[in-house]
Amino acid sequence: MDIKEWLKRIGMEQHAESFAENEVGVARAIDGGMGQKEADGLIGLFRLIRDGSMAEVTDDVELVTGRAPIGLSAFARDYAEALCRQL
Repeated sequence: MDIKEWLKRIGMEQHAESFAENEVGVARAIDGGMGQKEADGLIGLFRLIRDGSMAEVTDDVELVTGRAPIGLSAFARDYAEALCRQL
């Protein structure tokens, strides 16, 4: 699933197109009140997801936290309100 589809699935469809391009996504995040470093980091994360660099599943989360990780959909559902406040 690409980042635009993911944003649509978590109810942030209005942001899907603006985050499609890195520069537009950063500008939109900053316009929404996010700091430059945070916006760059968020778009960098989206870039890694989009290019497949984060596709490998590891047991790192469970090793560090002692509990199984949640899936991206569960994370998006659980934190959608907080994520939307950042935009």
